[in-house]
Amino acid sequence: MMHESIDNHRTFIPNGRMSAIRFIFFSDSHLGYDYPFRPRLERRRRGEDFFRNFDLVLERAIEEKVDFLIHGGDLFYRSKIPEKLVWMVFQRIFRVADHEIPVYIVPGNHERSNIPHGLLALHDHVHIFEKPDSFRLNIRGTDVVISGFPNDRDHIRTRFPSLLDATGWQKHEAALRLLCMHQAVDGSRIENYTFRGRDDVLNPHDIPQEFDAVLAGHIHKWQILEPVYYAGSLERTSFIERFEEKGYFDFTWRDGRLEHRFIELPSRPMFVLEYDTQREDTATIERKMRADIDKLPRDAVVRITIHGHRIPPDWNTAFFRNIVPGTMNITLRFPQLR
Repeated sequence: MMHESIDNHRTFIPNGRMSAIRFIFFSDSHLGYDYPFRPRLERRRRGEDFFRNFDLVLERAIEEKVDFLIHGGDLFYRSKIPEKLVWMVFQRIFRVADHEIPVYIVPGNHERSNIPHGLLALHDHVHIFEKPDSFRLNIRGTDVVISGFPNDRDHIRTRFPSLLDATGWQKHEAALRLLCMHQAVDGSRIENYTFRGRDDVLNPHDIPQEFDAVLAGHIHKWQILEPVYYAGSLERTSFIERFEEKGYFDFTWRDGRLEHRFIELPSRPMFVLEYDTQREDTATIERKMRADIDKLPRDAVVRITIHGHRIPPDWNTAFFRNIVPGTMNITLRFPQLR
């Protein structure tokens, strides 16, 4: 397999039947989330959940010998992170790249459109869209062009034509043409909300028909809005995602057609427990809370919300951690005390 910049190659479109091309698209891994390097307490943290699913995708790419791998942005959970975390992540990515599987990465909004400590990502088979750009692959005689640009945080609706033009996508023809980005588009959905018409939301009618697919990150709920494919996040990052499946797309392109499968990954079950001190005394609430928690899976991620102003002073973090098993994660909310 040959890889080179789009600016340095003439396109050859083979005649007759074309070889099948296989690639994986995943996004929003948010690595580093709840991953303390110097923990003050010995308790379960969620950081390993995100790395676990990230590793599962990379292992699948190697085992299945895919032709390339695309990450749709928010590789990390924020822009300012320790160098050690960047190295932890790119050591994993290099393992894929060492198998001569090219990896393409779109910087997302959590990275402020720029991969931190980018020098640690240097590898012949790792390609980051640090600016609008296009890359060309020739896979067993079939030309593929992968175009993309970093996240535009505020004005993608008006800036999209110029960003797309800056990728140089029209310079060469290709049998398979993909666009990679980290943006919301009109019609994309999250729990109880649909994105439409805002300056930071792309009008899909502006996407040229020449693209076989648009592979997008940013929306954590996996969905397909032809030609836009959202793989969603690799793990549940908030409680509004607690009913969502998490996973990635496995694509196969053959004879001019793009086929897809959504592969589900294991996700920690999430539960919301709510109690009200205005309606019940604290002793009753504590009994109910213990009974409710006993019914939950041992690996649950739990949010406990206590309504009302009558919160006992000893109901602190230590009190709740004594109730919730160490195999679970707990988040506390006291709305009336804000």
